[in-house]
Amino acid sequence: YQRRVHGVMKNGMRLLTHLEVLRYERLTFSGAGMRGSMGFKGTFQLQPAEGGSKTELVYSFDMSGLMGLLVKTFNSKAVVSGTQAGFENVKKNAEFAVEC
Repeated sequence: YQRRVHGVMKNGMRLLTHLEVLRYERLTFSGAGMRGSMGFKGTFQLQPAEGGSKTELVYSFDMSGLMGLLVKTFNSKAVVSGTQAGFENVKKNAEFAVEC
């Protein structure tokens, strides 16, 4: 499954995002902002854990391009905290969905 969507960040920046879903395995989102000078890619990977009775969620995120490099270099703390907050939000929603 692949799709292009318009995402809106909390700061109001609109980003064209490409979603790629491999059912029961992986969700990848990628795109560009700042007139193409910043790229991003995030992946949620599902991996079997504890002998197959549980699933581990692994999240990765990276930025590319000139502005992405500058943001990672000079504001890495915000990138790390934003990535961690996003991951915690996904975990919370996934746990809620399992409880329902």
